[in-house]
Amino acid sequence: MTEAILERYNVPGPRYTSYPTAPEWVDSFGPNDFERALTKSNAQRPSPPLSIYVHLPFCESLCLFCGCNVDLIYGLPHQTPESFVDSMEKVIGLNPDRVAMFSYAHVPWLKKQQGSFARHIPQGMDKFRIFRAGIERFTRAGYLYIGMDHFARPDDEICVAQHGRTLHRNFQGYTTKAGADLFGVGVSSISGLDRIRAQNFRVLKDYYGAIEQNRDPLRECLV
Repeated sequence: MTEAILERYNVPGPRYTSYPTAPEWVDSFGPNDFERALTKSNAQRPSPPLSIYVHLPFCESLCLFCGCNVDLIYGLPHQTPESFVDSMEKVIGLNPDRVAMFSYAHVPWLKKQQGSFARHIPQGMDKFRIFRAGIERFTRAGYLYIGMDHFARPDDEICVAQHGRTLHRNFQGYTTKAGADLFGVGVSSISGLDRIRAQNFRVLKDYYGAIEQNRDPLRECLV
């Protein structure tokens, strides 16, 4: 830890207790409610900054928790290549070690609220241009394109593993730990043990109900 890093992050930040605002979805909040909330948020000028909670451990030596990873979603309603570039510039300013750029998943049969903005989702070449803008901007900023949807700094361990041809991909993403079991803790988390895949309950009351009864909080399992 250097004085330069301390100086950079020695500024007030949002309290962790300020979110999440909704621990679970409720049927009483429908597409029309979401549309009104979205319209109200987009009407704010200037646009309010995005609040990001970042954990920065002050370690004397490098550990597995040191680093900053950022996830972005492309293909969102009303998103354009220009607006996405603006988001990327803000992310690049944070200087994260890794960036994941995931495609927006439109599943209104699971998330009813999504049905309200289906007509505003970029499709086909419009969505591809947003994705291409992401690749061009991050690689120009010095990140290496790992593949599919991941970028990382050249000195990051996944870039080193890719260069040494030891990088692997599992059901959760890229990893330098081939064959390692993954144990998921918490609501909706996924575990991978050998050939077994299991997901915990996605609803809080079901998850905590299983824990209180001393049962595994598993929603489904694939062998």
